[in-house]
Amino acid sequence: MKVKVCDAIMGSGKTQAAIVEMDRCVDRRYMFITPYLNECERVCTACEKRGFQQPQAAEGSKLESLHSLLKSGINIASTHALFYYYTEDTRELIRQEHYHLILDEVVDTVKLLDINKNDVKSLLASDFIEIDPETTQVTWKDKRYNGQWQELRQQIERGYVTYSQDKLLLWMMPIEVFEAFESVTILTYMFEGQYLYCYCQLNDIDIDYIGVRNVDGLNYEFTDEMVAPRITLPTIHLYSGYKLNAIGDDRLALSHSWFSKSDPKLIRKLANNTVNFFRHKCDAPANCRFWSAPSAFKDALRRKSFQSPQSFVPHNARAVNAYRHCYALAYLINIFPNPKIVSYFKSYGIQFNNDALATSTMVQWLWRSRLRCGQEIWLYLPSSRMRKLLYKWVKDVTGSVDCIDEWE
Repeated sequence: MKVKVCDAIMGSGKTQAAIVEMDRCVDRRYMFITPYLNECERVCTACEKRGFQQPQAAEGSKLESLHSLLKSGINIASTHALFYYYTEDTRELIRQEHYHLILDEVVDTVKLLDINKNDVKSLLASDFIEIDPETTQVTWKDKRYNGQWQELRQQIERGYVTYSQDKLLLWMMPIEVFEAFESVTILTYMFEGQYLYCYCQLNDIDIDYIGVRNVDGLNYEFTDEMVAPRITLPTIHLYSGYKLNAIGDDRLALSHSWFSKSDPKLIRKLANNTVNFFRHKCDAPANCRFWSAPSAFKDALRRKSFQSPQSFVPHNARAVNAYRHCYALAYLINIFPNPKIVSYFKSYGIQFNNDALATSTMVQWLWRSRLRCGQEIWLYLPSSRMRKLLYKWVKDVTGSVDCIDEWE
């Protein structure tokens, strides 16, 4: 199997190029899958002549609505959330109607299930599940079951669940979901820092990188050549004062494990540092600020200067436009991949690019601000590792680090 990957920076015209293709190729049926409903609406409006529709839950479930649209051969714009629920019936309808997939941003093809090993032993002893000794794939045996493990049963039946080497259950999207389509095109940035890249290696999926180019000032189209031109960035005012940044000196500081193991006093110090930054280091009204940290610790960090729930933007946010007016930012996290998933891929000889994941996640988050509009921002980035990655990324895409202005 082969997939096309358009790996290009945000704002380079990937979605517009997809719209142009879907509008032109009238002999093809398309499914456009995106994280957000507003992007579905954008496609439906832009491709009005193609009659794109979204699955609705007015009567029955969205999956039932999707099946109805598939049976009618209608072009579809839908979300990642529904994509995870595809069944064999969904895949068969996709195959029958010869749909082409355009996937806007990567989906989570691998995730750990929150089941401890004692529960797994209990499920095995109760004969609810069985594990193939060669492939480690888990099968749900009791088809009439409707108890406390119903959600787990559905996950096992919807995906490829394995019993991993550390006795934890790991869910993997079945490759048959992608194989059902006539073609697959993925729109993303820094693809090699995504779990989906490793998933492709694990499943022997060939990757054909394509580019995007501007045609007439407004429209874009895909090109067979992957082009990565230099871009111009506005000034990124990066706070460099040691007093506020010292907390992130260690390479692992501000990682998920750091937050989990840290003394509450240290977390309060980070919160107070952020208050100091927003109040005294950058002159920005509250509605022009946003910040992020591990979601489990946002309440422990929240203070009056950034207490509004709307000011918290998840650290891995993508394709959100609601904050494009904001210019005072605090990114209080140090991104690392899930070590258990990395270990799983490593057991098959597949290496994960930790720094690429951290960089792409951070840059996507920064792009929620007015940086995307070509306007300067003020940034508190206390992790020394993340600051180094920011410098490297800026040099890679612009050719220099002149746009970074350090200030105290």
